[in-house]
Amino acid sequence: MFDKDLDLITTNSFVLSPLFEGEVKSKVMTRDGYLHSTLTPIQLLEKICIRYGSTFQGRIDAVKELLGYSKKLPLYIGEGIYAYPTRSPYHPECVWVFYHNYRYEEYGKGQTILYFDHGEIVILDVSLHTVKEQQQRLASIILSLRFNKQQTLIRRK
Repeated sequence: MFDKDLDLITTNSFVLSPLFEGEVKSKVMTRDGYLHSTLTPIQLLEKICIRYGSTFQGRIDAVKELLGYSKKLPLYIGEGIYAYPTRSPYHPECVWVFYHNYRYEEYGKGQTILYFDHGEIVILDVSLHTVKEQQQRLASIILSLRFNKQQTLIRRK
């Protein structure tokens, strides 16, 4: 069965934001523009995690165990897709930023602007400190998972 929502989150996804416009509950910024869903960001992430063989909570529990953090955890979704939340994942205004190259700077009090390589910009309603902290957590989980994968391959030889 075809499910268009499963194609919204890919390695070409940059930002997943809540949207409160009638039936549309979220939008995904991609290299090709914006895509919309009737699912909330958390519902969309739960669905996509299942596609890659785990539950959202399972992925969060794994990151919690690997990193030792308990709040605003980055998410490994699958096949090179990683993201971090700007707030608690269940907060209605939580935005998810995916692993890509971007520059950032303080935009205003409690705001940060992201400049993506493909020319899009996003203004987040979180401090520069929060973005830096979340970016570091995301880097930590990526490195941890890559290291664990390499160790597994070495043990198999």
